[in-house]
Amino acid sequence: MRTYRTAWIAALLALAAPASADWPMHRQNPSRTATAPGSSELGTPAIRWRTYLGGSVGVRELAATDVDGDGQVEILYVSGGRIVAKRPDDRLVWETRPLTLRAIHAIRDMDGDGILDVVASGTPGRIAIFRGTDGALEWRTAPGTIGPSIGAVRLADLNGDSRLDLYVADAACGSTDSLLDVAFAFSFGGGYGSGIDDGSQRLWQLERGRRYVCGVNDVVLDVDGDGDLEIIAWASNEMYLFDAATGAKIDSGDAAFQGGFPTGFSIPYGTNRTWVTDVDGDGAMEVVGYTNNSYTPSINSRAVFVVGWDDARPAGTQLHVRWVTQVSDITADTHTWVDESAMDLDGDGIVEVTSTFTEGGVATTHVRDGRDGTVRASIPGELQGIVQLSETGPPTLLVQDGLDLNGYRFSDFSAVPPPAFTLPASSLLDRFDRGAYAQQSLANVPLTVPLPGSTRGLVVLEGDTLKLWDLSGSTPVMAGSYALPPNVTAVAVASQVDASRPGPGALLVRSDGFLVVLDRTLAAINFGGAEIPLPGIRTGGYYSGDHGLGPVPVAASFGRAAEEVVVLDSRGGLIRLATADATITQPPEQVFRWQGVSFPLLTDVDGDGITDVVAVDDTRMHAREADGTSVLFTTPVAMGQQNTHGDVVPIGSGASRRFVTGIFDRGDGNGSLAAVSVAGASSWRTTPVRVAGSGFGYPTVDDVQGDGGDDLLVNMASPLRAIDGADGTILGTTRGGHSNMPINVRGRAGSTTTLWAGSHTPPGGITIAQPFSGSSDVWELDYRATRHFGAVVECPDGLQLAISRFGSAQLTVARAEDGANRRDVYAADGNLFLSAEAAAASGAIAGLLGNATATQDLGGGQPAVLFGSTDGYLYAIDPCSEPLRKIWSLSFRAPVGEAIFADTDGDGLEELVVSAADGFLYGVDTEALPAPESVLDTDPGLGLTTEDVDETRGAALGARWDAVPEAESYEYAVFTIGGSPVTRNPMDETNPFIPTTSTTVEHRLGLEAGTTYFFAVRAIGAEGTSSEALSDGTLYAYDPSSVDGGVTLDAGAPVDASGGGDASVGRDGGGGSGGEGGCGCRAAGTGRAPLWALLALGAFAWWRRRSA
Repeated sequence: MRTYRTAWIAALLALAAPASADWPMHRQNPSRTATAPGSSELGTPAIRWRTYLGGSVGVRELAATDVDGDGQVEILYVSGGRIVAKRPDDRLVWETRPLTLRAIHAIRDMDGDGILDVVASGTPGRIAIFRGTDGALEWRTAPGTIGPSIGAVRLADLNGDSRLDLYVADAACGSTDSLLDVAFAFSFGGGYGSGIDDGSQRLWQLERGRRYVCGVNDVVLDVDGDGDLEIIAWASNEMYLFDAATGAKIDSGDAAFQGGFPTGFSIPYGTNRTWVTDVDGDGAMEVVGYTNNSYTPSINSRAVFVVGWDDARPAGTQLHVRWVTQVSDITADTHTWVDESAMDLDGDGIVEVTSTFTEGGVATTHVRDGRDGTVRASIPGELQGIVQLSETGPPTLLVQDGLDLNGYRFSDFSAVPPPAFTLPASSLLDRFDRGAYAQQSLANVPLTVPLPGSTRGLVVLEGDTLKLWDLSGSTPVMAGSYALPPNVTAVAVASQVDASRPGPGALLVRSDGFLVVLDRTLAAINFGGAEIPLPGIRTGGYYSGDHGLGPVPVAASFGRAAEEVVVLDSRGGLIRLATADATITQPPEQVFRWQGVSFPLLTDVDGDGITDVVAVDDTRMHAREADGTSVLFTTPVAMGQQNTHGDVVPIGSGASRRFVTGIFDRGDGNGSLAAVSVAGASSWRTTPVRVAGSGFGYPTVDDVQGDGGDDLLVNMASPLRAIDGADGTILGTTRGGHSNMPINVRGRAGSTTTLWAGSHTPPGGITIAQPFSGSSDVWELDYRATRHFGAVVECPDGLQLAISRFGSAQLTVARAEDGANRRDVYAADGNLFLSAEAAAASGAIAGLLGNATATQDLGGGQPAVLFGSTDGYLYAIDPCSEPLRKIWSLSFRAPVGEAIFADTDGDGLEELVVSAADGFLYGVDTEALPAPESVLDTDPGLGLTTEDVDETRGAALGARWDAVPEAESYEYAVFTIGGSPVTRNPMDETNPFIPTTSTTVEHRLGLEAGTTYFFAVRAIGAEGTSSEALSDGTLYAYDPSSVDGGVTLDAGAPVDASGGGDASVGRDGGGGSGGEGGCGCRAAGTGRAPLWALLALGAFAWWRRRSA
């Protein structure tokens, strides 16, 4: 490694902007430079400690079905960007590669081979189809086919050949790097071909040409009742109609609307939500649309409407809005609905459309005739859901009125009947209806569970208890319940039948990272006990995110030598962690838990010399002392329909210090900044600016007036606005372009004072004169980095900006002064490549790079920039080299969030703290002792205990390794090649590593025949831990009958962009990747793991060692 401890480093550090020696706020300091102020020794990192933050699985990421056709129900969920299929007892069936997947759209037979396929979407612009038997990737879209964000995904027989086809649209809707009105139909009746979209599976591309494009709410339906399907896409004032068999536009003939059909009212940017139904029973389908926007009144919409076709109307007007009703005041009033709110409520064959108008502060639920919008009934309160609880009775309308949840049933509309029942204040839990989403954008419906007989029970959340209500009689009867643990919430639910045991029930994803199978009485049937001794399915999934302003940890000294970490966990609590004595076997001590707040700022509020905590909830700013309970102030900053927006930024000093946060008004769409004094008094608020639809960023501190005081720069709508820090006056605007978080580099980068970073337009440098008089552009890049926050670091030729591209693995470093000496690399599978093409040619799978952090001294005077990636690696990169050089990459086996630097053990050097999508927060330090030299896979059942095996035919997996001098103990875990853990620590079910003092171990629980497994082992000594050592993997062949044949993944040679530095850290090099084929969970084509998996695990081992 080259040494940078030279005179120029010392000089540059002396010139750098003052910063505390901690990481007290998001992006480290109010200038948002994200640069560590201290030094580290992180040349060979290892995990020093970890603690579990929890899990997160969304409602569109969850399903239960017999996906592999073996007669047993599997539970599918998305975690860490991959789909995982497990048994209810947490036994892995298969998993996909980590492909930044975000939703499961369908589980259907797409190619007619009799095997279920799983259709999923992800970023950037990825649609992928996986084989249900083993999770193998069968087909995916090609890069660049669709923009980074996927819009509508619909399934229907588009061309009448009795096979399901797939319709996919670019999201557009103002999304970054959208390809606009691009949509394709794919058919797989002839198979998947090469496995990548090469045009042979395309039915058509949707005819282009629209005035505005939003591809999220497209619908597939037979709108004219002729038996053939059409597609409707939406714009601001138009509807565009297409033939679903050919993709050709059915032109209205109106050139002004580019062949679209006018709506007659504004649908801002095509953002109406859609539900398809036959409102009048004539066989032709209509679209029910809902809007509740916060745009400028001239274009705003808070309406419910129905669109249909009428052959009797003049040519060019047959597709028309049958009726529309708006709230009285489209600025102050609001419109709310539930997804399934178009239903025949009285059994007369006519669909009623129900939603809530809150006018003058009073909520009223209106039931309208779907044919013409006539109000049939009006009910006090807000609509919560409509459910069909019996096969013969009418649907039940659920309306919240005060603290009561009232249920209404209609036989006619002569009068509003009294409530059929009233439940205590509670909320409904929605599941995702994939059948509904196959044709429209609304698809969440209330969770119900079959009861004995022909009725269904309604599941609600009352306080911290799920309750199942039998509402068939005159009085509600509770038919079951499930109590959540303290501070744990319900994250997602789904229906299930025959999972774990025969009969219906539900799936519940808890915020603590466990997935529970519930029976028809809501009793947990996979959460401990004789049947399944281990608690539930571990999901993971919670971390700081792949970019943007997420729950990133912060750190500061609370009066002790070691800095302590404050972070938001998945249960919605801000926790303070004392890490000085934490080890790999002893997690940090939790000093306090503060529920319900977020975005902490660590600073001395009351002037007593001890760090306090400032945070916000939805409407208030709070300050508490270091114990997390003693209140310094609680100040309301938002009211009505307003919410806080973003983090807390300190300005000023001494008694004049203020704390600033953003305020967004959901009613009028305005944004403003609010300042609170150190005493908790409201100090000032900026004049509101309408930001809805145009962006609202996060403030950065800069002395824009040149008077020595702190002012603010913040994006409100397109321009960056300068704010007087003393009184909140808006001084004026700079260039437009939606900069989410500028970086203040005044005095450090020549004429460039501000780096335009994290922006919807290209990042670059601008000059803001003192005193403020606007701005002038200096330089810019040629791509966008929306909500990707950059960092700055000094190199011999000046200050550098490091930033990643939106929806990409591309990293750019350029001189902050003028954009010169630009260098780009692409990070994939733990390596750097000089181009995206080189990465693809190697077989490496690129992830998405996140926010940057930087240090002037990673060790030995080495400047470094750090990025987490959804490919599962944390990258440390030399920003001063040409080309950019990888210092190391550390694998976490799950997407990696934004890292911070902090002295967490009090040794005067800064370590790393970072979260990963396995649900853990990690502390990364220098390794304390070497890892075992080798780990052998053994087969103890066959007596093969001294040699390495590539196939295990006994009932148990085995491992053996050489003893490490000075090691007092070891810990081991078993993982699949996709990174999913199989083992569990008996003392901590969230932890996959098991302690042992032996150098030989066996494991036999949760194994699936045909799956390749690896052992990961680390040594533990008095001073800390080693990095991981990995076995080379063994195919578990105890039950050969279930081995399925799978695919073999071959490694490719990575393009070396290391510039002569170390290619990797860890025992195995952390190198290239196999293709995008299925993961090896059931891949029996080879007994030895693919190289990409070994490298990923090796990098992960190295990272673990650093944090230990």
